[in-house]
Amino acid sequence: MFSSAEYWAGGNQVWRAEHVGENGPINLKTSGILPRGFEAMAAEHKEAQEADGGEKAGVDHYFDIPLDAAKEVIGFKHDEDIPGVDYEGFEVLRKMSSSADSKPWWRFWK
Repeated sequence: MFSSAEYWAGGNQVWRAEHVGENGPINLKTSGILPRGFEAMAAEHKEAQEADGGEKAGVDHYFDIPLDAAKEVIGFKHDEDIPGVDYEGFEVLRKMSSSADSKPWWRFWK
């Protein structure tokens, strides 16, 4: 289980947070000027990890620390629903075949 997030501005990395779960569930590397609230958020995940058994827990709370740091900056997390978005309104698009698609120029043997 690997998660990471980083923030760049003006071509420079401002901060980075990385969790490599195969190095153990209590694994977090950070650098730079972390987002406001990062320390409190990381402390919550650390507390949850310890409550579930620490290193021997069957869960990895530290995985979410970099993801929550990114959410702090951009306002959403990849695996959460965004209020106000109509997910039923998305339409799956499919490519329509044409005679030009039936035989690419480089497949001269077909």
